[in-house]
Amino acid sequence: MKTRFQENKTKSILLGSKNLILIFAAIFSFLSCSNNDDEPFTPVNIEYELIGIGMLRGAGSEDILPGNYVINSQVDWLELLNKMNSFDSNTTNEFTTTNINFQTHIVIAVFDELRGNPGWLIEIASIIENENNVVIDVINLNPGSIQSAMRQPYQIVRIPITNKPILFE
Repeated sequence: MKTRFQENKTKSILLGSKNLILIFAAIFSFLSCSNNDDEPFTPVNIEYELIGIGMLRGAGSEDILPGNYVINSQVDWLELLNKMNSFDSNTTNEFTTTNINFQTHIVIAVFDELRGNPGWLIEIASIIENENNVVIDVINLNPGSIQSAMRQPYQIVRIPITNKPILFE
């Protein structure tokens, strides 16, 4: 017959053994987890939705400076739409959408300089998410035209929201 002391000692050893096994299991699990810090980040091509592409016909009267714009608020978006429609109120009528949920998306707009040849185009060739930023590749094209009128090429797209800095190339 075991004494009470021997029973308590046996229980203590069993509890200690269980705790020790749990500690070793936790350490083993922690050490066996794969750590992806050593793996290089693979750039991701971000799919974007075309909102509009064309040429402003107001010869600069829209007061939109050439450049690349990241629009992340309804106020800024409406301001851009109003400027674009200031010379010709139908400018944005053919956009695929003007309703943007800025909780989930941002708008990227690129505007070229005023061109005397309406054959010029500005185009977003790609949007690539890198480890530390998002790079938007913008190209200017001149397929040619025989007309001569001042126009300002633009393209506007929508992408999922990101917290990474956006760079234009």
